[in-house]
Amino acid sequence: MRKSSDKKPQNKTLKLLKQTKLKLAVAEERLTNLDQYIKQLESQVLTDTLTGLLNRRGLEIFYEQEQQRICRKHSPGALFVLIDFDRFKSINDVYGHPAGDACLRLFSQTMHNSVRILDGKARVGGDEFVLVLTQIETAASAQKLEKIRQTMNNLSLDWQGRKITFGASVGASVVTADSSYEDVYKMADEALYAHKELRHSALSALN
Repeated sequence: MRKSSDKKPQNKTLKLLKQTKLKLAVAEERLTNLDQYIKQLESQVLTDTLTGLLNRRGLEIFYEQEQQRICRKHSPGALFVLIDFDRFKSINDVYGHPAGDACLRLFSQTMHNSVRILDGKARVGGDEFVLVLTQIETAASAQKLEKIRQTMNNLSLDWQGRKITFGASVGASVVTADSSYEDVYKMADEALYAHKELRHSALSALN
């Protein structure tokens, strides 16, 4: 009889343990789902929905993180590359906005594929894009920049039986430990418009 009575508390304890484990498993699942939901919201806040690239806010955070690495001597430097999608408005006017969106996606994918996974890629305006090339020596930046210019200047898309050709103007500025985002952006913008004027002059000479 004593053995039978001893088993009852043991069975009750085992039942409570199983119930507790079940509750813990449910709680862990809820926490995992909540964490995934938070990450999804964060991604939506920092990402451009059309292209999947960083948006302006996401770029600013990426820039700050890279500059901190430069300050701590964990990176030799970075290059801020501003890229302007040429003829975007005229593509929308002639072919329609769906064609413009398709060109933007191709433009974004090409830009993404032209750099490393550790580099920052962003769309900061309707036809304005930015690359932050990280872990790069100043001496190597000119060659890398020219390669990006060549890659982004020879794009085409077949759209409903018609071929849409487009390119980009590119400007850049070196990021140092003391460079503010605003100053780097301004210098890259000035270099971009100098490149745009040069390209337009070259095209006018050909015509």
